[in-house]
Amino acid sequence: MRVSKLTKFLILLPALALVLFIAIYPLINTVRYTFLNYRLGRGSVFIGFENIMSFFTDDRVLESVIATLVIMGIAIPSEIFLGLLLAVLVDKPIRGMKFFRTIFSFPFFATPAAVAFLSVTIFYEQGGPVNSLLSFLGLDPIRWLSSPDWARVSVALVDIWQWTPFCFLIFLAGLQSIPQDLYEAAWLETKSKWQVFWKITFPLITPVFAVVLILRLMEAMKIFDVPAVMTKGGPGNATEVFPMLIYRTGLKYFNLGYASAMGFILLIVEIPLLMWIIKRLRAIFD
Repeated sequence: MRVSKLTKFLILLPALALVLFIAIYPLINTVRYTFLNYRLGRGSVFIGFENIMSFFTDDRVLESVIATLVIMGIAIPSEIFLGLLLAVLVDKPIRGMKFFRTIFSFPFFATPAAVAFLSVTIFYEQGGPVNSLLSFLGLDPIRWLSSPDWARVSVALVDIWQWTPFCFLIFLAGLQSIPQDLYEAAWLETKSKWQVFWKITFPLITPVFAVVLILRLMEAMKIFDVPAVMTKGGPGNATEVFPMLIYRTGLKYFNLGYASAMGFILLIVEIPLLMWIIKRLRAIFD
């Protein structure tokens, strides 16, 4: 039975309406609020580009961008390296392989807020598990949550713990798609595991590497749950990442116009950056 175009459109209409309501309408409103002095409960006034100009002169914006970049700079390379290392280790037929794959995947399925609450206990400076272990080893306790630098490291460590399994699962899928015949032929030629990895494995999983990098960059730019629960942006503003600043500006201080401008600028920075990365990676693969 042939289905008419109208019937196809009517079937897709609910899904299309949902997408428009969830994604397109908020995006249009965000762009509109960017040019308004819109404070919740006080109405709105058109102010042109004042919110955007304020963005580039706001010290808190610079501090939040630095905090976000520092956490991303620690977390993303570590997650990719550890995820690839774990994937290589369990890709081979070893005893308990299914068990290790399952264990390595667990943290990814944990709720970020719950992980952050647990991390507060783990990094507790007076008798917490980590500092207790350091004291047992004869090392000085670390100010995990009260030192600006160590607070950023703490947030990055929690992010690494939770997102390394994501990298691990994707890398493992990529490794298992490589034909075993290539490994056998390369092993006969080189007799070196390192050469086999560098000449065969790594070139074949570079597209997977690109996917992991892009997805992690997109997600890391939106990091919110862990610092919001674990450090509440402190000490001071050391871990007040950019999404947290947007949240506080819009929903704590009710300055929805300025918060919309922040979100809009983040969007127009993120999209060209990711497109440039994709273009560069395509050039490498070609």
